[in-house]
Order: sequence, then structure tokens, then C-alpha cells
Amino acid sequence: MHIPDGILPLPITLGGYAASISICWLCIRATNKREDPWADIPKAALLTAAFFVASLIHIPIPPASVHLVLNGLLGALLGVFAFPAILIGLFLQAVMFGQSGLTTLGVNGVILGLPALAAAGVFQASSARRLPDGPPYSAFWRAFRASRSPYCCSP
Repeated sequence: MHIPDGILPLPITLGGYAASISICWLCIRATNKREDPWADIPKAALLTAAFFVASLIHIPIPPASVHLVLNGLLGALLGVFAFPAILIGLFLQAVMFGQSGLTTLGVNGVILGLPALAAAGVFQASSARRLPDGPPYSAFWRAFRASRSPYCCSP
């Protein structure tokens, strides 16, 4: 999931930074158009910390290891706030623990952030439709659909 330093050539890392900065700018711009853009900052901070901690826990499965990413959950709960939250979490991991590095931060942000935005879109689209059998049923299916979307977008 994370690409370490030194693997990608310079044009790809610069393209990743350009794409990541552009997407982050669009997300922050969409967040500022809300009625109260400051209301979701505590929730975003909490979920960024959860993303940061969960992705540091590695489960060894030979020949590699697996770790939680939580980008679908961040997308479903934060919406467009998920992309900047993931970038902040990745930056802190790179600076504090050297995981994945700073040169590939833009590419890793795009790799993890786009599925989060897809999950946000699926969650918002399915919440616009009303499913039968009341709110618990519809909330379950919205969360289930949103959690499946990162798997469709991951490489």
C-alpha cells in the first residue's frame, strides 16, 4: 500500500505531489463551502489519529505483512475532509517513523486518498436514496457499500 523512498523516478514523484496538492486544494475548497467548516475539525483530528495508529500496526502474513488502512472509514465519516486527513497522517508517519518517506508522500496520498473519496461518494450517494425498513437498515447498507469502494479503487 505504501511506496517506500527511492523506488519511483523523479517525474512520477513530482506528478504525485502535483496531483496530491491539487486534490487537497479542491477538498479544502469544498470543505470551506460548508455552512460551518470548523465543525468537522475535531472529528477529522480524531480519525486522522486513528488512521495514523492503525496503519502502524503490522500483521505478518508470509511473504509480506498487512496493516489496516481505514481509508474507507475516513471517507464515509469525513467526506471530502478525508483526503487532507490522510495526507496529514502520512506526513506524520514519514517524519516520526520514516514509514514510506517524504519523497513518495504525494503518490502515497493519491493511492490512499482517492479510495477514501470514492467511499465518501458512495456513502453520500447511497444516503440520498432511502432504503426500506427504516434507518438502521439503510445505515448498515450505506456503510457496507462505502467500505467496499476502496477495494475497487486499490491497485
